[in-house]
Amino acid sequence: MTIPAKVKVSSASKKTIAPYLLSAGHYWHAQQIFRHDIMKMNFLMWQR
Repeated sequence: MTIPAKVKVSSASKKTIAPYLLSAGHYWHAQQIFRHDIMKMNFLMWQR
């Protein structure tokens, strides 16, 4: 009786957490790209 209940809870939590994880992943990826651009800008500034 306890195993099906756990499965139901996990599937429901997956449905609610999945979009959050996707958005968090996109946000982290954007941050990485942003940092890379800042590093490039600093490098170009130093080149001058």
